[in-house]
Amino acid sequence: PAVTEDRSEEQAFSSQWTMQEIEWAKGHIKGHAAKSSKGYDGVSYNQILSIENEALCDLLNACLTSRDAPSIWFKTLVAAIAKKGKPLDDPTGMRRL
Repeated sequence: PAVTEDRSEEQAFSSQWTMQEIEWAKGHIKGHAAKSSKGYDGVSYNQILSIENEALCDLLNACLTSRDAPSIWFKTLVAAIAKKGKPLDDPTGMRRL
C-alpha cells in the first residue's frame, strides 16, 4: 500500500518527536558513539550528536509528516558470524552483527 496505518498502541510510528525525546535519544547513543562504526548510510553517532537538537527534531518530524525519508535509511547490512563449536548450516549457531 502507498500508506501503512500506524496501529501501535501509542501511535509510536507516527507521533511527532519532542525535544525531550531527542535529548533522551542523544543521551542513549552517547555511550555507544566512541566504539561504534558508521551506519550503512555513512553517518556516525558522533555526526548525529553534532546536529543541533532543534534541527534534528525538525528533520525527523518532516520525515513523519511527509511519510518519506532518504531511502538509504531503510537499508541494513547484517553479517553473521558462526558461534564457536556450532554447525555452519544452522542459523541458531550464528551471531548477527
